[in-house]
Amino acid sequence: MRMLRNYRVWLAAAVVFAVLAAVSAVTVVRSFAGAERVVVAGRDLTPGSLVQASDLSAADVPRGALYPDAVRVPSEVAGMAVK
Repeated sequence: MRMLRNYRVWLAAAVVFAVLAAVSAVTVVRSFAGAERVVVAGRDLTPGSLVQASDLSAADVPRGALYPDAVRVPSEVAGMAVK
């Protein structure tokens, strides 16, 4: 019963939980805010045309905006046909 009335214990617990919440928030924001270099089309590509290395360029894109199948290496795309 005495522990429930001791404000120092509650203050220490509140500080610990606040620090935990802050660390969690920073971790989540950094995971989405970081940028990653991906391969993008450097010009408009017509359906049926083969992709050449000169058609591609690199761009920095925020991690939160990336699709799971984003291309990070140009050799993955070169020689493929455009849909």
